[in-house]
Amino acid sequence: MRYTVQAATAADVAHIANKMSENGGASSAVNHLLRSCAFSRQLWAARDLAGTPAALWGVVPAPDHPETGRLWMMLVESDEQDRQDLADSSRLVVDEMLTEFGELENIVAADSSDAIEVLSRMGFHLGPPLPTQMDAPLQRRAWLDAGESAFADLPRVLN
Repeated sequence: MRYTVQAATAADVAHIANKMSENGGASSAVNHLLRSCAFSRQLWAARDLAGTPAALWGVVPAPDHPETGRLWMMLVESDEQDRQDLADSSRLVVDEMLTEFGELENIVAADSSDAIEVLSRMGFHLGPPLPTQMDAPLQRRAWLDAGESAFADLPRVLN
């Protein structure tokens, strides 16, 4: 595997935010990333062999259902092999998140084939397009229950 996954550091977040800015990301998107990091109960980074962050994952409790974690991801790399490797690397992250939340969910643009590919590879279920307001882009709910995680059948080690 080309990536190692560890708890994210402030340097990882800064690197990803800088990459977003360099790639023409709006300041509102960078601010949204920083807020997401601040409110996440868990924050993980995937680093390449040189130690450079390529992705961040976090999970924020859903305001209306605190037992549900809202998974978010920021991938800097975007070719197909990177997406596959990052999705494969994220399986342990997802399992760790599911030790704290009974369910993970994400709302994704229905036409975002890259995001759908990554979530599917991570084992998430994808629902049909959600009803939207007029002229709003179609979205789909992706979810994964704790009993369906990649390692659900393995015994958990408790500290």
